Amino acid sequence: MADVVEIVQGQTFEAAEALLLLRPRWTTTAAVTDFVDTQLRPMGYRLVGAFERPGERAASVVGFRELWSTAWGHYM
Repeated sequence: MADVVEIVQGQTFEAAEALLLLRPRWTTTAAVTDFVDTQLRPMGYRLVGAFERPGERAASVVGFRELWSTAWGHYM
């Protein structure tokens, strides 16, 4: 069974391979890692990954941010 855990800044490289499969705009793990950590995370973006074994890269990832608005209230 996979463990699902948050991937914090400094560990984004663990999600990079899975992100590249979904976002072919980025061509290297370094590029997607840098973009997530320097552009998205400061605006509240977070990552969660599913890991089959400790020490391996994430098999699957999901990125999200929490938002609040007058129309929708609290949402992701």
